[in-house]
Amino acid sequence: MNPTDEHVRRFLVRYGEALAAGDLKTISGCYAVPALVLSDAGSVPIAARQEIEAAFDGAAERYRAQGLVDIRPILVTSEALSERLLSVDVRWEYLDEQGRSAAKRLPLRAPTRRRGVSPDSSRHSDSLE
Repeated sequence: MNPTDEHVRRFLVRYGEALAAGDLKTISGCYAVPALVLSDAGSVPIAARQEIEAAFDGAAERYRAQGLVDIRPILVTSEALSERLLSVDVRWEYLDEQGRSAAKRLPLRAPTRRRGVSPDSSRHSDSLE
């Protein structure tokens, strides 16, 4: 795993922990705004962190209602598309109380830090912007 992959893995772990906990501030802090969220269903422009928090409000409770208590990312691949953009293929393991997995695979496109900014810099600790 190259340093970029390790950086992405740490980001995804932090993001997954926030999702599982329902920590809306940390979830929204993982996004650079304005943002454009891409999926098979289409694209959604996001102008403010409050929109992200509203979208994820209640998600942890919905997961728990299905018996899922933890979310663990597995980084499949990452590819630099430009100096500031990565294409990331991540498989999310949704775990129940017995640790059984109901894995899902979702692509993620996220801006990344380069140009000499440390991945552990406190200025950028909450997002890949």
